Amino acid sequence: FFFFFFFFFKQKTAYEMLRSLVGSEMCIRDRYKVGTLASSPECPTFNPMNYKSKPIIKVAIEAENLGDMEKLAEGLKKLNRAEPAVEVYLTESGEYILCTCGEVHLQKCIKDLRDEFAKVKFKISDHIVNFRETILLQDLKQKKTKNPPEKKEEVVQESKPIPIHPVHALIMELEKEEEKKSSDKLTTLYLEKLKHLKGENQRGMAFDKTPNGRCRLFVRAIGLDFEVVKWLENRRDLLRRVTELTQEQLAEFVNQFKAKLEEHSTRRKIINLILSYLLAFGPKRHEANLIISPFLQTAQSLLYTPLAANVGAEKYYQNVPKELAEYISLQELHKSIVAGFELATLSGPLCEEPMVGACFLVEAIEYEEVKLEADPYGPLSGQVMSTMREICRKAFINAEPRIVEGLYLCTMQVNSDILGKIYSVINKRRGKIVSEELLPETNVFTVRVLIPVVESFGFAEEIRKKGDGITDPQMTFSHWEIVNEDPFFVAKTAEQMEEFGNQVQPPNLGKIIVEKVRKRKGLPLSLIHISEPTRQAEISYAVFCLKKKKKKKK
Repeated sequence: FFFFFFFFFKQKTAYEMLRSLVGSEMCIRDRYKVGTLASSPECPTFNPMNYKSKPIIKVAIEAENLGDMEKLAEGLKKLNRAEPAVEVYLTESGEYILCTCGEVHLQKCIKDLRDEFAKVKFKISDHIVNFRETILLQDLKQKKTKNPPEKKEEVVQESKPIPIHPVHALIMELEKEEEKKSSDKLTTLYLEKLKHLKGENQRGMAFDKTPNGRCRLFVRAIGLDFEVVKWLENRRDLLRRVTELTQEQLAEFVNQFKAKLEEHSTRRKIINLILSYLLAFGPKRHEANLIISPFLQTAQSLLYTPLAANVGAEKYYQNVPKELAEYISLQELHKSIVAGFELATLSGPLCEEPMVGACFLVEAIEYEEVKLEADPYGPLSGQVMSTMREICRKAFINAEPRIVEGLYLCTMQVNSDILGKIYSVINKRRGKIVSEELLPETNVFTVRVLIPVVESFGFAEEIRKKGDGITDPQMTFSHWEIVNEDPFFVAKTAEQMEEFGNQVQPPNLGKIIVEKVRKRKGLPLSLIHISEPTRQAEISYAVFCLKKKKKKKK
């Protein structure tokens, strides 16, 4: 006679959210998503399954009748248990969010929720697509030295200054006048970006004081290569328990990480700083963002192990000002820095989406004597945390920020007669053809296409219409890709003005995506809104001033 035991264990805790509704508390849990059936209580539980597709499409769900909210929450709990690739959570504003892997998957989940699990009427918001924010790999690129050509004897001539185009010079004067008048045409962050771009060494740099003025922090934002980011994302479980690894396991991870950084042309100084002074990964301590502090002892680094010693890293160590130790200890200071870093990486400055591939380096910490009878701003640790969050966001803007969008891999079989119609639909939705193979002894092609997730809504239906109902596309999540357009781009140099002239510039995809997301979230558009007509008016006014000067000379 055997006794069967059914053991349920908790897999995740991300969706455990409490909400007060009509005097009662409700909780969405997913503890019953994974179970192991065994004849003995000593049997180990099976590992959870890893799914290739990840939930990326979100909708907000709300019951039409407020009294049915409890039934809707219970139905979402059942759906979360029944569907392994579904995520359900509650936002701070009280909205229930349902995350699915695609449009068809979303339709199936909504049907099951309405007919089987909740059995109530509810409203659904428009599709919400996840994006990410990153920094281009610019400050990390290794300077490659080529073999210099053989020197030839040349006549030495005095170097002459490079002439500046008159229109460009006048526009620079107009910009200085705008800054003096504090014009509203350009936002504060954009003006800071212009100031930092004047010097290459100041790119990605930001600094600020705590509210009481005693502590000043200097932070630089550096971009990681996206291949390194993918390598780190594939090892999230390892990053989550990096403090629990043995010396041998940690040394193996550090050596692999170092080899990956060297493979993608990372400077030796940055590698030494990452391996010797890494405070934490983030957000949630397992994502592909890094915070580095040279004020940390090498033995206290997150990746320190004597089996993989980093030679020559001690020269970058710095001491915290002694006067600052009277108000905050070094341990509390680093905890506050990490907490501010976590808050900044959870919601980036472009459109409040999570950051990825950003490395923040605390370059300096200064102390300033301020006489205060009573500090009205509270403990210095909280001030450092909030200041660190704002500095990281400013440094991110002052670097080369970009938006990262998800891509679907779409596979379909198409007859040669309708191949042109299918390609027109793909081009309209910014698709990229990966491969096109002709099946043997047929006139049917197997086409594999990459489609942005934000452009995938209605794609399958349109393909079926163009393909006379025969073509049925199958889409799975492929990877994340950087949108190369700079959301802050404005033609400023003489070369850019010569290229674009007085014509209207082509649509900036990065700026369009950021503005749509900020509008959906109810955020002000002034962060990245740079009016093109205003810019063209500046150029026209500069040309008018130039002609006026020529007439006076005559």
